[in-house]
Amino acid sequence: MMKCPDIPAHPTSASRFGRGLLVWAFLFISLCPGLVLAGSGPSIWVQAPDLVQQGEQFEIEIVGDFGVQGLIVGGLEVQYDSTMLTIDAFSTELISVPGGNCPGSAACPDDTPGRFLIVWAGHLTPLIAPFDGPTVMGTLTMTAQEVGETPLELVDRSDFTGGWFDGGFQPFTPTFLNTTVEVIPASDTDGDTIFDFQDNCLLVPNADQRDTDADGIGNTCDPDFTNNCHVAFDDFEILSNNFFMTGDLVTDLNGDGITNFADLQIMKGFAFGPPGPSGVPNSCSQ
Repeated sequence: MMKCPDIPAHPTSASRFGRGLLVWAFLFISLCPGLVLAGSGPSIWVQAPDLVQQGEQFEIEIVGDFGVQGLIVGGLEVQYDSTMLTIDAFSTELISVPGGNCPGSAACPDDTPGRFLIVWAGHLTPLIAPFDGPTVMGTLTMTAQEVGETPLELVDRSDFTGGWFDGGFQPFTPTFLNTTVEVIPASDTDGDTIFDFQDNCLLVPNADQRDTDADGIGNTCDPDFTNNCHVAFDDFEILSNNFFMTGDLVTDLNGDGITNFADLQIMKGFAFGPPGPSGVPNSCSQ
C-alpha cells in the first residue's frame, strides 16, 4: 500500500522551495485525501487495519476531531459487509448511557448484520469531545469471516447538527472519512484446520490443541517439561519417570492416554532444541 510522502525538511533554494510546495501539495491531495479533509474542519473517521486474516479478531476505532472541547449532538451508523465481518463487542469511555453497551441493547435497535448504530443524539451528559484534537469515540471488536474486501462506511443517522463549545451552541456538519478492510486467507502450515495465528503447534498437526501445562505450546511439540524453553536431559528424566503411566500428563505427547515409547520417539526429534514453534502467545515467546 502506498504511503503518504514525507516533506523534505531543508529546501535548497527559494525557487525550488516554491516548486516543491506545489509538488508536495499535489501528492498529499492525491495520495492522502483523508489527511487534507481531516484538517479542514470537524471530522469523524474509521481507523482500521488495512489487512486482516480470515478468522482473525481485530479492532476498529471511530475517531472524531472537532477542533475544540465540548459536547456534540448526533448519532451515526457504521456500515460493513456482514458476510465478511461480524461484530463481537462495542466499547467506549465517552458514553455513560445504555447506548455504550451496544450491540444488543435497547438503545441500539439497528445493530443488525451489516449495520451498527452508535447512538449519541440527545445525550448531553457525556463529554464526547474532551480534547481539542482527535478523540476515540468508540471501539468495535470484529472478526473477519470471509476473504475479500469490504468498506467501513460512516452514515449520519441523527444529524450531527452541532455542539456545545465554549459556553454556547455552535452549528457544524462533520466530514465523514471512510476506509476499507481487506481480508486475506489465513495460512495453515501443518494442515490441521487450525489457522497459524491460532495454532499452538505450527509444524505438527494437532487439531485438538491439547496443552496440558497451559504454556501456549501444544503437547504434540512440547517435550520441554521443565518449561525452560530447552529440551534437555532433565526433560528426558521426567518422561522416564512417567513411563507407562496413564492420564492427561505433560509427557503424553501424542494424546493416546499413556506415556510410552511413542512419546519418547517424538521427544527425540526436539532433543537439545526449543519446543514448538507456536503461533499463539506462549511462555517461550515472552
